[in-house]
Amino acid sequence: MRKSLHEIREIDQYIQKKMLGADRLVFQAKVLLSPSLAEDVRNQSRVYQCIKWFARERKSEQLQSIYNNLTEDKNFKNEIERIFA
Repeated sequence: MRKSLHEIREIDQYIQKKMLGADRLVFQAKVLLSPSLAEDVRNQSRVYQCIKWFARERKSEQLQSIYNNLTEDKNFKNEIERIFA
């Protein structure tokens, strides 16, 4: 495996806490000794955070769409109003 792909895999395992024990300690030491590796870890962490935010936003849009569809359905709306009347 190319060095860059291996490094990306290591960073991924570290960020997702799949790297344990001595391997994690060795990787943390590498990060402390290598400013470029530390920057790569920060950047990859930011990418994961953006993906999470995008997924949340998408889920929120889907839920809002479901809510809109349900509240526009007259039968559903009447049934809900009857239940809570």
